[in-house]
Amino acid sequence: MPLLLWDIDGTLLLKASVEHAQAIHAAIERVYGVAIPDVRVEAAGRTDFAIARSILALADVSPERVDERFGELRAIAVEEYARRVPGDLSDRVAPHVR
Repeated sequence: MPLLLWDIDGTLLLKASVEHAQAIHAAIERVYGVAIPDVRVEAAGRTDFAIARSILALADVSPERVDERFGELRAIAVEEYARRVPGDLSDRVAPHVR
């Protein structure tokens, strides 16, 4: 049985956020049909949904529309991440993590 771990704060993996951000951005563009604003949104300590909501607010997408399509956003983000993430993350494992 595989073990699946989430590492949202860089405890287990280092420098593994690029593909994650790209996947969220691609999902936003696919689901909501908007371009990603050229403004940095703070991600530290926030969930993917909170980050996406902030990006979408900057792109003038209403909260109601965000909520209506959140399930689709989540599914597409997973798909986009699976396409981007390297098959081997061993070079990104934090020191002292087995």
